[in-house]
Amino acid sequence: MILKCKIYKKDKIKAMKNWKSYIMAVGLLFGVSSCVFEEHVPEPAVADAEMRLSVSISSGTRAGDPGTDHGERNADWETLGVYVVYTNGRVLSFSIPQSEFKAPYSKVFSVFEGTAQVYAVAFPAGQEPPVCNTVAEVQNMRTLDISKMSGDNNAKQKYIQNIFSGISDSAEIIKDANNTINVTCTRLAAKIDVQWDAQGAYENGKYTQAAMSEITHDGLAEGYIFPTVATISDEPKTILTDATYTADDPVSERNGRTYFYTFPGQSSAINFSVTYTPGTDGTLEGMQNYKASFPKKIESNTWYKVNINVSGTKASVTEGWVLGQSSGN
Repeated sequence: MILKCKIYKKDKIKAMKNWKSYIMAVGLLFGVSSCVFEEHVPEPAVADAEMRLSVSISSGTRAGDPGTDHGERNADWETLGVYVVYTNGRVLSFSIPQSEFKAPYSKVFSVFEGTAQVYAVAFPAGQEPPVCNTVAEVQNMRTLDISKMSGDNNAKQKYIQNIFSGISDSAEIIKDANNTINVTCTRLAAKIDVQWDAQGAYENGKYTQAAMSEITHDGLAEGYIFPTVATISDEPKTILTDATYTADDPVSERNGRTYFYTFPGQSSAINFSVTYTPGTDGTLEGMQNYKASFPKKIESNTWYKVNINVSGTKASVTEGWVLGQSSGN
């Protein structure tokens, strides 16, 4: 009997130890769970409102431009970038192919409540809308650098010509409300329209030839998509671009017209050369190089006209442009 009693006590002690081990294990389990809970990262916020965006793309020829239509009435874009920019710094980025955003260009987006503006840009083939995470990234968005693009000057001019951008008015987006925002996108580029007349140099037989030849344009290789709100002060680099048309026959050497599309942002210049062959009393001989500079910053969606006239030994340009000259070979 005494032996049985000792066995009972040992079993009781062993059982008590097992219970203590169980309690410690459960405590450790809850402790681990508690640590995981404290390190839990909240899930991203879920859009809680809807916004209908209507976009109009203005592709008409600029007011006052009597020049030939070079496809300006068309908007040859491929992808639309939409950026909902909130006053609290939040930015939502969307990219929509034109095939999913047909005229009249209206689409519903899932967004958040708050005060916001919509930045929209229509890109031609070759550039995709970037994903932007900050307001500065949206406002300082740039075009491609055409100096690094493949293709001829016509392809580069077509790219410049077919970028359209715009910014909406500020709007309050409210949950469970009919939120509608309208954006008008206009052509980013400016048009430099060049017309020349060298017929006056032939008067009275002074010259037997006064031939207009190479015409080039100094402009920006890239530009800001939203130039009115860009916050970075440095300008993109300048590039010399060839004319889309070159005077190379007896008629066009005397008079003609060409054009350039350029990014807005800084002054622009037209370079041209006139080859003189003296006649009765002409004083110039050989090629003379000229540069007609526009001293003011070029604005987007604006038409600039420069008339070049060659009369005798003198060349002149439209008022507002500054003409310089240097001797050529």
